[in-house]
Amino acid sequence: MSAPSTTQTNGPLLRDIHLPPQPSWWPLAPGWWGLMILALLVVGLVIWWWRRQRRRHAEERHVLAEVDEALALWREQPQALASGLHQLLRRGALRIDPTAAQQRGDAWRQTLATMPVDASTLEQLHALEASMYRPGMVLDADAAAHATRRWLLLAWRKGTSMRTSRAVASKKLAGAHP
Repeated sequence: MSAPSTTQTNGPLLRDIHLPPQPSWWPLAPGWWGLMILALLVVGLVIWWWRRQRRRHAEERHVLAEVDEALALWREQPQALASGLHQLLRRGALRIDPTAAQQRGDAWRQTLATMPVDASTLEQLHALEASMYRPGMVLDADAAAHATRRWLLLAWRKGTSMRTSRAVASKKLAGAHP
């Protein structure tokens, strides 16, 4: 027998260790997709909230501009000014109490008192009702307009929050009773 040659290898020839190719950036891993969806939801909610706030502030500015318009039109006519401001108060009160248009006397005063305003503001608002029907009564136009603005702004904001809570409650009731 012959002796094995030293030039013969002891097994097959192997290549050197090689690394797999670098992962591509596309398609993304599932975690990145979830993060993108979450980011889109957050951006969508922020845009929705921002537009809602912008619309609410625009509506508030419009309501307060109506007070300024009434003051500019009827500053020299206290009875007409009182009537115009009272009409704006009634419209604002409808946001917090659907029966406010029919209220008179003490019921109307209680509706006015539902807003957290000071006593002098309430006195100015009560004076509006008296000034509408008494032609010779003196009315401080600026104080009446300021009191109306304060009350309307509070009523507008409370009415907005009440409508939101009513909508949520009605959705819950609708879901509970199919």
